Amino acid sequence: METTRAERQQKFIAIAATHADDFKTRVTQHDRENSFPFENVAAMKSSGYTSMTAPAEFGGGGADILDSVLAQERLAQGDLPTAITINMHLFAVGWIADLWRLDKRKNALGALLESVVRERLILSGGVSDPKN
Repeated sequence: METTRAERQQKFIAIAATHADDFKTRVTQHDRENSFPFENVAAMKSSGYTSMTAPAEFGGGGADILDSVLAQERLAQGDLPTAITINMHLFAVGWIADLWRLDKRKNALGALLESVVRERLILSGGVSDPKN
């Protein structure tokens, strides 16, 4: 049975809420200590949050941009820095998923998306606007 858009959104918002409530207990400590919340990333990998924007064909959540924005908004209510950090990954996976959908013969993209789900791979990178 296929889930509706509203059901999919509620699923990811609920996962985000659980994480937000947990992460909120440590956000001040991480800020004070200038430390990275590795345990938050591990929790998001375990819950499937990090694979929400991977296509359902690969076992991901099949979330679109609105789904992920709604979930991210809820996550940010508990821990904004973690939400910003994982947003880079979610956007990258969503972008790669869109490219894959344009041409499903791109096996390398499919393999990468499959790794995001099965191996809980995190994608991210430093990007900035060039100076004039």
